[in-house]
Amino acid sequence: LAVQGWQMISFNCIGNMSNSFQVLETVSTWGIDDKILTRDPFLKFAVFTGTKFVGGLINHDQLSMSLGYQIYYSGAPGAVLEQTGLPQLPVQHVTLNEGWNWIGHAPLHIVLLNEIAPVAGNFSADDQVKTRAGSNLKYSTFTGGDWAGDLVQLTPGLGYQFKVQAQITFSYGG
Repeated sequence: LAVQGWQMISFNCIGNMSNSFQVLETVSTWGIDDKILTRDPFLKFAVFTGTKFVGGLINHDQLSMSLGYQIYYSGAPGAVLEQTGLPQLPVQHVTLNEGWNWIGHAPLHIVLLNEIAPVAGNFSADDQVKTRAGSNLKYSTFTGGDWAGDLVQLTPGLGYQFKVQAQITFSYGG
């Protein structure tokens, strides 16, 4: 949580944790009304009360390595979410449904956006991907042949929003 404000994150080392929300407890500087949201496929969220997170996301789910999370953080910059679980090995393919999808980045390494490979379906011209950290928004648009824009790679720890015109499944390359 390098900045204050909204940011997209992912959790890539929370496997085998009995309560994956313990990762949120590793930060002691949450502010009242800070939030964590995801889409799976509908919006789910939790809000910090000053002592704990409450809401439907906490009551009905665990955090997932496959989902991206949008967090509103108002505490001191530089807070670290410590993940103590196992990574997802091997990394599974990602299925995107038509419309907006919030995904996590499960690999423990950077993957260039132009290296993600469709295994079922294809990306369409004008499909988009974006991520945000504070006021810094990066995005790219598929031209029909490659991704163009200021978002050029998928990075561990960041979450991403993909908008696709048709369902597609991709792998993280070779």
